[in-house]
Amino acid sequence: MQAAGCVSLNISIDTANREVRKRVVHKNFSNEEISENFRLLRRRKINVFNNMIFGLPPTSAELSHTIIQDDKDAIDLEIKAGVRFSSRSILIPYPGTEIYKYCEERGYYVMNVDEFGESLLERSPLNCFDDEQNDVMKNLLYLSGLAVWQPWLALFIKKYAVHWRNRFAKKLYLAIYYVVKVYTLKKYIYTIKIKNPWRGLKDFIKGFRIEVFRTLPEMRKTVTYPAPRPKQK
Repeated sequence: MQAAGCVSLNISIDTANREVRKRVVHKNFSNEEISENFRLLRRRKINVFNNMIFGLPPTSAELSHTIIQDDKDAIDLEIKAGVRFSSRSILIPYPGTEIYKYCEERGYYVMNVDEFGESLLERSPLNCFDDEQNDVMKNLLYLSGLAVWQPWLALFIKKYAVHWRNRFAKKLYLAIYYVVKVYTLKKYIYTIKIKNPWRGLKDFIKGFRIEVFRTLPEMRKTVTYPAPRPKQK
């Protein structure tokens, strides 16, 4: 791959918990294998873009706290493995899939089309997670990229920052999420030089608006891009 000009690779670990990875998403490889193979890619100067799924269903609702811990542990695994860009999404089980059947059988989730959201930044739809766990999960989604990019912040983020649930913190974390996402993607994964700084700034602002719109409750279901402004008569 290196000889062919490959500079980055998109991979999905999905969760830091091997048992959950095997039981829910049917991927049977160890964390040690992940770290070893990712480090091999780094030695070949191939940067890793990794995907994690937050809010995977526990074996019982009483064990939902273990899933939140798995989501925190994902940061440590990615740091150890040398991941360059960390992406997160919150699980939305789709009808017809095995994971939907798994959740439905345990009473965690039955899809309501009127409440269905398309954004990967949604709160978990599974009823086994309480409001505090949902807030921590979303904060982890916003801050994990920063923790993986700057490992010296990881402990502070996991122990303190993700548990701050006020409105200011949520807005700040969204801004951090987007800035880190744009920077690390362009630096390590899609290494494209911006020839026109002004155009780059405009694209950055437009992209940030998209992320903000997608997190607004009243816009979640229909908005992918900011709606055009009505023409003045």
